[in-house]
Amino acid sequence: MVGFIPKVVPRKIRNNQVALRSEANTGHIEGYIKTESERLDATGRKLQKTYWDPILQRYVLFKETKVRGPFMNKASIARKVDFPIGGPSMPVPKAKK
Repeated sequence: MVGFIPKVVPRKIRNNQVALRSEANTGHIEGYIKTESERLDATGRKLQKTYWDPILQRYVLFKETKVRGPFMNKASIARKVDFPIGGPSMPVPKAKK
């Protein structure tokens, strides 16, 4: 059939959630849940959104990226976060041996 567009199988990224990475190379990543129209988009375009980058303290373009491995498990959650521009910092509790 001419003009037939098959239904696109959505990428299996935890219930249509994708990672958006800062284009400013600060390493900041935001999670985003795709809408129905974005899921069924057959063009293969990657998402682009503007979000607040807490490291640069301004709005920056974020693009869809692939994140390798599980990124929401206990081992990969940061215990201490230092922002270069006067951000919050918390003391790290020492582990018992």
